[in-house]
Amino acid sequence: MDAMLGDPRTPEGLRKHLIRRAHGLRVQRAGMEPIWQEIARFCQPTTNRFLNAYANTPNSAGHPALRQQVVLNTKLNDARAIWAADVLSAGMYSGLTSPSRPWFKLKLKDPELAEFQSVKEWLDLLERRIYDLFATTNFYTMIRGGYHELGLFGIEAGIMERHWRYGLVVHPLMAGEYWIGLDDGLKPDSLYRRVDFTALQHCEKFGRRIAAGKRAIDVLPRKVVEAYDRGDYDHTFTCMHAIEPNDLRDPRRLDALGKRYRSVYWSEALDTNECTPEKALLDQQGFDSKPFWTARWEVSGSDVYASLSPGLRALADVRQLQLQVLRKQQAADFMVRPALRGPATLNNVHAALQPGRITAMAMIDKDSFGAIWEVNPQAISALREDVLDTREAVDRGFYADLFNAITNMRGVQPRNVEEIASRNEEKLTQLGPVVERVHDEKLKVCIDRASEIVMPTMPPPPEELHGMSLETEFISVLAQAQRLVGLGGIERTFGFASSIAQAYPDALDALDADAAMDEYADIVGVAAKMVRSPEERNKLRAERQQAQQAQQQAAQMAAAAPAAKAGAEAAKILYDSPGVGSQPSLAERLLGQ
Repeated sequence: MDAMLGDPRTPEGLRKHLIRRAHGLRVQRAGMEPIWQEIARFCQPTTNRFLNAYANTPNSAGHPALRQQVVLNTKLNDARAIWAADVLSAGMYSGLTSPSRPWFKLKLKDPELAEFQSVKEWLDLLERRIYDLFATTNFYTMIRGGYHELGLFGIEAGIMERHWRYGLVVHPLMAGEYWIGLDDGLKPDSLYRRVDFTALQHCEKFGRRIAAGKRAIDVLPRKVVEAYDRGDYDHTFTCMHAIEPNDLRDPRRLDALGKRYRSVYWSEALDTNECTPEKALLDQQGFDSKPFWTARWEVSGSDVYASLSPGLRALADVRQLQLQVLRKQQAADFMVRPALRGPATLNNVHAALQPGRITAMAMIDKDSFGAIWEVNPQAISALREDVLDTREAVDRGFYADLFNAITNMRGVQPRNVEEIASRNEEKLTQLGPVVERVHDEKLKVCIDRASEIVMPTMPPPPEELHGMSLETEFISVLAQAQRLVGLGGIERTFGFASSIAQAYPDALDALDADAAMDEYADIVGVAAKMVRSPEERNKLRAERQQAQQAQQQAAQMAAAAPAAKAGAEAAKILYDSPGVGSQPSLAERLLGQ
């Protein structure tokens, strides 16, 4: 191997590889940073990694301590973009991963295999374990921020790590503190990030290396150990973290070198007197499944980062909105406190004519005071209309009008769920690719990672599952909404057929009602046990036909009963009526007796 590159199997070689690739990923992301900074300035002014900085400043005791330097955007005149971004993140969170309802289920490719009772019970148990893991950890509390990042910058990332105390810990990442790389399939497979750990966190996270009969000074950088020894537990030190495919994987090994992914923490600052190559590699682990996710909003071609996002789409309207609100405020100020004019003699005279300022003019009569100009009230009304229109544009850019479809609809309000779905069918179609990308690049990764964590607590799988891979089906609100869009064709076809059948009854023969019902139930996501099989349908129809035939026979018999009764009564009269004298009765005469 090239000596310049080093051998990744050695600490120094691996460190050189990590530093070299981190530099390349930084260069790759540099073009996106100005755009992200502009979005953050108006839509995320206090929680982003571009406007805020961290510094070690002395505390009251004179020791360095981490303090956040918050830089507010003083030119922010309207917070509509912040509100719209919150609506988008809340809608994505409740629509895709709501903790109050199931949003995924596990299934097999072979539907017949899934009918085994043991397979059903095992899959149900695995689902419950995953749901319980998500509910008892910080999963739900952390992923909402990811949807906020996705809506603003078009990308989000997070790390799911097994934790000895909590079982699972999710680390949400913010744009500006990480870099990603793609594999040959143009899917994210590498994540590099800059992370700040306090001296105490260094010892807690990497201190297990000390248990091997070594001192802390032998495995951690000297400055970290010194800060810890003098009690500066909150003094922050920066290190790097890389997660990438393990190109040196040996499946026969059980340690980190036998895993599909490697995770390495290292220190960028290397001094001969400060940190040796061995000490620079703070920790090295491995994962069998992908421990991080990166979801992107919309990607063009082979781009690494998203080419379009709601924050970028609404950025121009957000800028315009700030100026419009400023102009409206200025116009109102000029109406309430106008700028005044007065004679030049007031140059050296204090005039208590506030709130408006006075401008001395030589050509103004000494007794003449007045406003320099007057603002037309209609101008404020026009500005107010412009502000409302721009706010609506911002809402559309962030899909806030979609997630607030019921409350924000103008005119006649929708009467039912079907009408709401029909009004927003086009918008749901536009959001469909994003939902699919979130499913593929984020939620499937989370479920696979959670499955690996809970698998040691599961009973052995049934024999039918040996060698079988599980699939994930998403049943969230937005996933169902995407599928409901396809119902329009079925409903319109049968509605048209029903109208035609009034004049041409044979038109209904062209439709297969059973096939339509099966397709409808599959799109809606109805449980399989709620839809009868073809055999059950045929049996039910045969029984119904038999019941109808019996009912028809009973009706015929009931219709014939009055005539039979009348005949019997007539016959009785004939037999019972007496003859006159020696003459035979009427019945006897009719019978020839």
